[in-house]
Amino acid sequence: MSQNRTTVLITGANGFVGSHLADELLRRGCRVRCIVRKTSNLQWLKGKQVKLFDTGLANPDALQPALTGADYVYHIAGTVKAPNEAGYVNGNVQLTRNVLEAVSRYGQGVKNVVVTSSLAAAGPALPNQPVTELMPCNPLSQYGRSKVAQEQVCMEYFTRQQIPVTIIRPPIVYGERDTEVLLLFKIVERGFFAMAGFSDKQISLVYIADLVNGLILSAETPHAPGQTYFIASGEILTWVNLGNITAAALHKKNRHIRIPHALLYGVAGINHLWGKISGNMPLINLEKAKEIVQPAWTCSIDKAKKQLGFEPQFAAPLGFAQTIQWYKQHKWL
Repeated sequence: MSQNRTTVLITGANGFVGSHLADELLRRGCRVRCIVRKTSNLQWLKGKQVKLFDTGLANPDALQPALTGADYVYHIAGTVKAPNEAGYVNGNVQLTRNVLEAVSRYGQGVKNVVVTSSLAAAGPALPNQPVTELMPCNPLSQYGRSKVAQEQVCMEYFTRQQIPVTIIRPPIVYGERDTEVLLLFKIVERGFFAMAGFSDKQISLVYIADLVNGLILSAETPHAPGQTYFIASGEILTWVNLGNITAAALHKKNRHIRIPHALLYGVAGINHLWGKISGNMPLINLEKAKEIVQPAWTCSIDKAKKQLGFEPQFAAPLGFAQTIQWYKQHKWL
């Protein structure tokens, strides 16, 4: 997508992933349009040559001006935290349906709609056996189930209305501007690293620049519509690896603390009950605990490498070092 004057539309462009995608597409000379809400925090878009549409995604017809003349659509917006299943369904399923319906009505020139799903849709892996796109989905959480439903909506529009849709499933994403993995770095900065259980669990990660590259490759690959791809670093890391890499990047000593699964579930149960009462679900709840205790959350990127030409450039030590440098420059650490 290096040619000038390509017009792209991004939902969720004000967020972590969407703002990095917007930056890279601008760097490549694209016209970038962004759908946001009237209440969106636009700190990462200020001063940039993007065209904002503050329509939100609730009404497909309201998206007509943003879609007219667009060549590619990146649907990045979604809900990662909700008080109940209805919140996930609305944020991940209904809004995706609205975007695709709008494309079917007003996006006649759209060559591809790239939709971000999640490894959570596929579910956990077995140790040293990363999940592939051919494996049946086994989500463990309301979030994961909503992502499966989102993918089903995508394939419905692809098969019934011939809307070109490509699904991308990233694992944990980290990088500059992220606030979730930042919490991990803050813990390690204090000299310890907490892990659930006494077995060495495995994970996949992806640095934001690699994910952005994978998103763009999937958009511009002619045979990608109708396909699903995992985009990750390709490494199989353990939580011990992760703690050590983080400590090295922070120049800190690292003490590992093992938390028994029973204790984790106890804390998660209390938090979950409080979340039900208050309407604000804590990060560590019963569903999150069920995911944390799994032996592996890993995925294979063989399909993306073969079909998209995707080659990750950032192994965890390099990606973590660059991310931590940015956090320190911006006084986040």
